Parts: sequence; C-alpha cells; structure tokens
Amino acid sequence: FYFYFIFYIYSQGTMRTVSFFSTTNIKLETILSKQPMNTASPTRSVSLNAVMNYTHPGLVERLQDKLNLPHEDAQLLFDDTKRFLYLCAISDSPIAPPEMVDEGWHNFILYTADYTQFCQRFFGRMINHFPKTRAEKAASDGGIVRRTKLLLQDVFGSQLSKFWQFKGETRNCSDGESCAGSTNCQGD
Repeated sequence: FYFYFIFYIYSQGTMRTVSFFSTTNIKLETILSKQPMNTASPTRSVSLNAVMNYTHPGLVERLQDKLNLPHEDAQLLFDDTKRFLYLCAISDSPIAPPEMVDEGWHNFILYTADYTQFCQRFFGRMINHFPKTRAEKAASDGGIVRRTKLLLQDVFGSQLSKFWQFKGETRNCSDGESCAGSTNCQGD
C-alpha cells in the first residue's frame, strides 16, 4: 500500500516541488528541487561528466533505425543531443539545436518517462522543446543560432561532430530563416 503526494509551493518567484513517498510503515522520503520561475538558468551544479555517462541503448537503436545511421553515428548523435541538453540547462537564454541534434532530441522525447527522469535527475527540471512557427523563423535575425554556437564553442571548443552543422551556415546567417533554428529549449 503506497501513497505518493506532490506539493507545489510558490514563494518569492520560486517553485519548490516537495514529494512525499509513504508505505504502510509510514516512512517518508522528501525530495526538494528549487527552480526559478521563467528562466533556463540551472538551480544546482550540473555535471557534464554525469550527463555524458548516461546511456540509453534503446534510443541509440531507434536513431539507427529511424535515421538510417550506423551504430557509431547513432551513439555520436545521442552524445551530441546530451551536449545540447546540457547547454540548455546552463544557458540563461533560449538556444537552438542544429537539425540533426534536434532529430536526436525528438527521438529522446518519445521515451517520455526516460526523458523526464533524465532531465529531473541531471538538471532538476524539464528541458522543454518549443518548435518555432514559420512566422517566428522568418522574423528571426539568426541571433539564437549565433548564441548557441558561441555557447557551444565556449563549453566544448571548436572540434565538434558533423551533427553540429546548422542550415545556412555557409551563408553566415544572412538570410534569417536558414539560421533561425527550427526550435529552441527553455527550462520549466
């Protein structure tokens, strides 16, 4: 016989999630996660090594099948997807993935419970996916892609995989839509 309760407490612009797990022995376990409202800033230290050590063989297999990738490329794409999610967690502003990393992210999200647990475990919150409309892409000046690339190079350097190519990169983002990014991430 189990009980599980979740309480959301809002105070001074901060959401606290308090969870209680109880068995017939009335054991209580409390988990607190503190999240600033309306920001993608992390609320606790995020370990890149821990994120990169996370494995999901089922997702790698799905990437092989759905994207017709050899195993090594599918694993590399999943690693790049984790790198992008890490960047989302440490960024103060929305950032956008390149097309192939976005495909990796889409496929990870399909494993809803695993994706939710991954985000909560490593970032203390969900990393939400916000697709852009055609109008939003057309109105973009390419700043989100430039911001993403700057953060990417600051954190990971310039030796990146082939999956970090953005559409329109050779045109230096001068045509807006090609460098607008098709989606972006933000914290809960």
